[in-house]
Amino acid sequence: MSPYSQRLQVEPLAVPTIDSGGIPVEVKVALTYRIVLCESRRPALFHLLEPMRHPIKARPSARRGRFYRKIDTGQEWKAGSRPGPTPVRADRNTNMSLHDYFSESSRILESASQSWSEALLEEAISAVTRALAAGRPLLVCGNGGSAADAMHIAGELVGRFLQERKALNVICLASNPSVLTAWANDYSFDTVFSRQVEAYGQGGGVLLGISTSGNSANVCHAFAQARSLGMSTIGLTGAGGGKLAPLSDYLFAVPSRSTPLIQQVHICLYHYLCGEIEARMAAPGAVVEHTPSAHSHARS
Repeated sequence: MSPYSQRLQVEPLAVPTIDSGGIPVEVKVALTYRIVLCESRRPALFHLLEPMRHPIKARPSARRGRFYRKIDTGQEWKAGSRPGPTPVRADRNTNMSLHDYFSESSRILESASQSWSEALLEEAISAVTRALAAGRPLLVCGNGGSAADAMHIAGELVGRFLQERKALNVICLASNPSVLTAWANDYSFDTVFSRQVEAYGQGGGVLLGISTSGNSANVCHAFAQARSLGMSTIGLTGAGGGKLAPLSDYLFAVPSRSTPLIQQVHICLYHYLCGEIEARMAAPGAVVEHTPSAHSHARS
């Protein structure tokens, strides 16, 4: 049996089938199912009308191709059943017109802008510009869409956003597949970012982490590592901040539980941050010291 298949023993059932003469008959057999995922990513079932003592390979459907990989369902399916539709994400905005979606997006953007003070924004921007002016790094991390956002931020600041100026020392911790896969494979994915913070981080630098839930384990570990090195931390999260809240010196929690809406606000926020950081770094005299206020979480 192929190691890429999963076999399930199901109860004997009366199954309509076709004999060699083309006449429909009913047989009672113990069916073996192989659960596979085809190239088209559509689940398919192949049943074997043969007792378990003589297992044979299921023939792949000519329509679906020949390449499969294992999927773990954590449940048994009865003979003749098929997998149900993919569950709809709880935060997906279904049955909503484009106008309504834009209206809801605007509402969340306005709510977020009202929940973050100018003082908090100023402190976060000053922490980054102060670090970059001193030759310290700005490290950025996140998973999935937030990893793409982290790369986006690094691209804007290493390259250019709106102004011509020198390159800035900004590193995305999600952009090196060799480091990510080697460490995750040999140790743990939970520490793929904290390991890089240990490598690239410096006291006085800044770590910006993005997590819509605020609970991404690898981002939380990275924040703990950054704080141990004397780095400032900036968290971009969803409502409440999750586990990142107490680890963030500057927390920007979007007042929403909808992942796509949170991500949209994050994009607007970091575009604003990139513009302000770039403008100040293009005019070094604008980089000023400041004393952290109550907006910054006390270090533990």
